Amino acid sequence: MSEITEIVVHGRGGGGVVSAGYMLAVAAFYDGKQSQAFPMFGLERSGSPVASYVRISRNKIDLRSQIYEPDYAIVMDSTLIGNVDVESGVREAIILNSKRPIHLKPKTFIADVSKFNDPIGNITMVACFAKCTGIISRESLIRSVEDIFSKKGEEIVSRNKKIINDVFAEKTCPLELKR
Repeated sequence: MSEITEIVVHGRGGGGVVSAGYMLAVAAFYDGKQSQAFPMFGLERSGSPVASYVRISRNKIDLRSQIYEPDYAIVMDSTLIGNVDVESGVREAIILNSKRPIHLKPKTFIADVSKFNDPIGNITMVACFAKCTGIISRESLIRSVEDIFSKKGEEIVSRNKKIINDVFAEKTCPLELKR
């Protein structure tokens, strides 16, 4: 891992984008790393494009700005492509929720969240990111889900833990790699 790993999560308002960024940051913290997560809203209404920014480092993070050249992008809604420049500045890879292959300039991991019975998709996409990059561990991701969703009840926590374990059980990372 370089000094600071920067991640942008793209999605739509109400689609779990802010929660996904928060899960990544909390899981990184449980892995003993420094982290920060913060959202950026546009029109602040359901269905509008939303981004969440995450930084992860083994050292203190002093930056407090938007991320313009992320190492990774997580795209939770493929219909954003063409409306939002999800490829902009991405240095490493994109993890994209799609049922069909979409060819983008950076290395792209295609993940079909419908395969994992995840109604919102954010748990699947964060688990795919963790599996594909190794930046956060499965154990810490599960621990973050237990903490973040415990108020919603054991059924939600159990379902989300199962999704994470199912993603990690996949033979490929997460489903297929498109260049």
